[in-house]
Amino acid sequence: MANESTSAVAASVCLACGRALPRNAPAGLCPACLMQEGVKLVTSTRARPGDFVPPTAEEMTLLFPDFEILALIGQGGMGAVYQAVQPELDRIVAIKVLASATASDPEFTERFRREAATLARLDHPGIVKLFDYGQREGFAYFVMEFVDGMDLSQRIANGPLPLNEAFAIASQLCDALQHSHERSVVHRDIKPGNVLLAADGGVKIADFGLARLVEPDAADHRLTRTRATLGTPRYMAPEQMTPASDIDHRADIYSVGVVLYEMLTGALPAGHFDPPSEKAALLNPRIDEVVLRALNAEPARRFATVAEVKNGLREAIEKPAPTRQERARTLAFRAFV
Repeated sequence: MANESTSAVAASVCLACGRALPRNAPAGLCPACLMQEGVKLVTSTRARPGDFVPPTAEEMTLLFPDFEILALIGQGGMGAVYQAVQPELDRIVAIKVLASATASDPEFTERFRREAATLARLDHPGIVKLFDYGQREGFAYFVMEFVDGMDLSQRIANGPLPLNEAFAIASQLCDALQHSHERSVVHRDIKPGNVLLAADGGVKIADFGLARLVEPDAADHRLTRTRATLGTPRYMAPEQMTPASDIDHRADIYSVGVVLYEMLTGALPAGHFDPPSEKAALLNPRIDEVVLRALNAEPARRFATVAEVKNGLREAIEKPAPTRQERARTLAFRAFV
């Protein structure tokens, strides 16, 4: 019986992101993940992950003679990141180089320009700073602040975080996003891999490549609307899965809720999930209400700002555990997630 129940649950959720599946869903994938697969197929002739070979240190030295290249510190299908020294300013930087095949793509070039413009308007200790950007020998590049540490996904890989550590990270994440949202910038891809944990305890948000300026007259409005489904499925708000949807800052609030849940439980809130306190026995159930509200499927039922998420967490931590009646009211939030 246990095996039958497990099989039934597995069949009712998306194999990629764990969300509930509509009946007769093809390939065991939800509509959003099917669309993601379609995007991969469409772009496969332009920049496939296996096609990109990052420049060697020697090649990077020729491309960037004004920098001392120290090491390749990360790479993916679309580019690579190097640690380097900028002798003239006596500082360590990160140079993000994008695959030359994508750099020649007009749509990707526009996205590159937009990311640079977005970063340039954000100045906050919790957001990775942009120092310079441009193109050299067919490679588009960013020169950015180097963050000495790890990303949150590496930290979560070791298991759930203690509450005080999770709150410290969430607080700084919310502060940085509040700064971004107040300047009409929605990140749209908040996930542990884009949350950097500095060795000094600081938290910084990276990769505003999917960011959207939500001002009505933003010059890139049409481009972002056509790409509204881009993001990371497991952390995307439901409205991001519908191309025609207007995405605002509440999509980031949903993603913060997913990150919170994962930090506290070590798991993702997939399908019909348990409140955090039922997976982490020592957790104050009052925190459930904060996390579940951030994860509400309806944007209007979420917190209005990330600052409210931070304040809600602080209050939940400071208050004693709820009574049975209060607990029942909190669990009612699950009906809307």
